[in-house]
Amino acid sequence: MDSRATEIKVGLAVLAAFAVLVVGIMWGKGIKLRAERYPIEVHFQNIVGLENGALVLVNGVPKGKVTRVTLAPDHVAVRCLVDNDVRILNDYRITIETVQLMSGAVISIYPGTEGHPVDTNLPLRGLPSMGISEVVGLIDEFSEDFRKVLTNLNSVLLHLDGIVGDSANQLHISRSLANLDQGSRDAAGWITENRESLNRSISHLEGTLSSLDAVVKTSESKIGQSLAHFDSASGQLQTVATDLHLLISDLRQGEGTLGRLATDPELYDRLNSTVANLDSLIQRIRQRGLTTRIVLF
Repeated sequence: MDSRATEIKVGLAVLAAFAVLVVGIMWGKGIKLRAERYPIEVHFQNIVGLENGALVLVNGVPKGKVTRVTLAPDHVAVRCLVDNDVRILNDYRITIETVQLMSGAVISIYPGTEGHPVDTNLPLRGLPSMGISEVVGLIDEFSEDFRKVLTNLNSVLLHLDGIVGDSANQLHISRSLANLDQGSRDAAGWITENRESLNRSISHLEGTLSSLDAVVKTSESKIGQSLAHFDSASGQLQTVATDLHLLISDLRQGEGTLGRLATDPELYDRLNSTVANLDSLIQRIRQRGLTTRIVLF
């Protein structure tokens, strides 16, 4: 009896020493049995069957768990504990996902990459989650749209079959294809037969363009001189136009010889009388000849 009690005591002492050793090693290396965590609260419109104790994944890595789910009038408040090393930034996303089809829902946190840390003392915003019912609804909508597309495609194929199946249309299509094939062959044959002529024409065209370019380059200086002469002539014409304008202005105002002649009646009458006498003298000379009479005194 005493020996058995001694064995039990020795065993307990060994276990205690081993426990003390393990605890000492963990304490020395800073290993903790339970990670330090802080609480957050996330508000969702629908939690899709999320339960207490569900995992909290941060970029797919387990970093906490759900501790409480509370139903409010306009939302569902989910309280979680997450590890202290999780930093949630301004561009975070929090949603509820189903990792596997038969497993429960989990909270997935995508903490973000930009901005400054958010205040986790305030409720965070959860994004709408996709449950089985929502997925089934989307599949039903997609199936309905797909059925409509198939119906329209079937209608188009029926119309196309009716068009192609008509013997008259088949004949027209065959003739059109035959004409197109013959036209392609004729074009290919004509190009083959006239290849040399086409090459010569292209060569002549290239030579003409080269000659024209050379003429333009050679005549650039002459063209510049012609433009300069044209500018000079334009200036002279402008001077003549100015002088003519001044002459017309003098005539209108009665200035100068022409102006006085045009505006002085007496000078006009005297000029007419002189012209008449000169004309009479010329007529007498023609009729009687020229008689010279010199009178000194």
